[in-house]
Amino acid sequence: MRVWRRNWAQKASLGDLTHVDPEKLVALRPQVVFVTNYAPQEMIDKISRLGIPVVAISLRHDIAGEQAKMNPTLADEEQAYNRGLREGITLIGDIVNKPQEAKALIEAMDKGRKMVSDRLQSVPENERVRALYGESGTDHLRFR
Repeated sequence: MRVWRRNWAQKASLGDLTHVDPEKLVALRPQVVFVTNYAPQEMIDKISRLGIPVVAISLRHDIAGEQAKMNPTLADEEQAYNRGLREGITLIGDIVNKPQEAKALIEAMDKGRKMVSDRLQSVPENERVRALYGESGTDHLRFR
């Protein structure tokens, strides 16, 4: 079992994608807080008033007019998330002064995705396993 799984229950719950508990956040003494690009401005302002820099990022590359939406319309969903994830990881790496680690993470991600893609080439589309993905507290559901 990986360390993050063993310690997961011990981690403080600070809120969700739209609300943060300021007392719990301040207790952690963060140097920066990353939020989603569609986080409510009120939440961003609340964190900023605590004197903590806030960076709103997206892990998807949106088309014009869709950036602030939780569930945007995407012309090519796979490309939007592939490109956005790379951009987001690079941005976080730059902000925390770990660009090489960010690059290594992107390379590992690409390698893993290629491995899965290569293995799926021999599996007919109608025989592939489908998965449902949901997020707690949101209306996100992804079916693949």
